[in-house]
Amino acid sequence: AIKDAGVDIVSTANNHSLDKREKGLLTSLTNLDQLGIPSVGTYSSAEDQQTLTIMEKNGIKVAYLSYTYGTNGMPIPEGKDYLVNLINKEAMKNEIHRAREAADLTVMSIHWGNEYQRFPTEEQEELAQFLVDE
Repeated sequence: AIKDAGVDIVSTANNHSLDKREKGLLTSLTNLDQLGIPSVGTYSSAEDQQTLTIMEKNGIKVAYLSYTYGTNGMPIPEGKDYLVNLINKEAMKNEIHRAREAADLTVMSIHWGNEYQRFPTEEQEELAQFLVDE
C-alpha cells in the first residue's frame, strides 16, 4: 500500500523501532527493501549505517538522515548500536558533514517531542539550531 501511495523513502528511526526487538526491526527493513523503498534511521549492519542514503531527482542529490530520542526503554542489543540512530550531536554532526560532501541538499528527520506538548522545549530548540548550524 505504501508503494502504491507513492512513498519514495521511509524514516524508520522512532521510539517504536525496537518494539518487536531486533527481529522486528530487521523484518521491517527487509520488507521495505523488497519493495524497493529505501529507509533511513535503522540499519541491519554497521556498514549499512555508515552508507549515506542519497536519492537523485532532476540532477539534484538529496541525502536523507534520521534520528530518534529513544526506544521506549527497549534496550538496543549489546554491540548493535547501529540498529537505530539515537540523537547524538557528535554522530549527527559527522553524518551531516559527510552528507554535505556527497549531496546538494540534506534532509534531517528527527523523532522527538513530548506527547501532548504543542511547543518545543528549550533543549529541542537548541538541538534544532545546532543541526541548522551544521
